[in-house]
Amino acid sequence: GGGTVVGVTTIGGSTSMPGAGLILWGAKFTAPFTGNVTSISIYSSNTSASLKIKVGIYSDTAGAPNLAISPSPVEFTPGTFSAGWKQYTGLSIPVTSGSTYWIVADWDTSSAMTVYFDAGASGVDYFYADTYTNTWPLGSSAAADTSNLSFQAVIQ
Repeated sequence: GGGTVVGVTTIGGSTSMPGAGLILWGAKFTAPFTGNVTSISIYSSNTSASLKIKVGIYSDTAGAPNLAISPSPVEFTPGTFSAGWKQYTGLSIPVTSGSTYWIVADWDTSSAMTVYFDAGASGVDYFYADTYTNTWPLGSSAAADTSNLSFQAVIQ
């Protein structure tokens, strides 16, 4: 049980992210110790029973998401849920102390998923308009954003 939470632990006050669906979102964190990410949580709501979401941990290169760390990304069909921390469990994704990583999420229904955020500092998240099949690295197609996404992960 337990573990250490990394990422954003507060609930964002805004929900009107540009293009809230069909976008690959990434939120940056630094691993406080070497271990495994065992779950990813996103403060969100969903109105589609058939929505699919992919979550994962990506490495960092030059301050941007780079490559998925195996075995991520992992796909879930969470069903409908009201606003809250939606946790995706059963993960075992290795991270190394002091290294920078990205919590990445993508979903396949543009209008059903609502994700929460606050204004943040430049470079705290990245986004890319996608077709649910893209993965990083995306080079110049990805853009830094100042949204502080309510994305978090547990490291054990």
